[in-house]
Amino acid sequence: ANFDKDNISDKTLAKITKYIENPDMHPDSVKKVSVAAAGMCMWVHAMNVYSQVASEVAPKQARLEKMNTDLADANKELAEKQQELSDVMEEVASLQKKCDETLNEKNRLSIEVERCRQRLLRAEKLKH
Repeated sequence: ANFDKDNISDKTLAKITKYIENPDMHPDSVKKVSVAAAGMCMWVHAMNVYSQVASEVAPKQARLEKMNTDLADANKELAEKQQELSDVMEEVASLQKKCDETLNEKNRLSIEVERCRQRLLRAEKLKH
């Protein structure tokens, strides 16, 4: 069947500690008596080591998950701000284009005004 190695109770760990610490219960010692029992003994030792490692890793995993959540939130906010910046930059580009067109039109009209002024001067000269 399936053993839930991620949720070994402290009570169970306390019970197996006396066996794990007993030199006669070391897998090599047990193997001299029974190969099958040595396999079980190795499994018990492995579950104890796994539990110790898991208890050290669990807080780090929780911290990693929180940091990943914080990173995802920051990346989402960054994407939103980048979109806002992109929208503003598009607006600036649009306004710059409109400004350039307006300046071009102003310059064209200034040239046209100067041409008209020159024509009026020439017309005045012809008239006199």
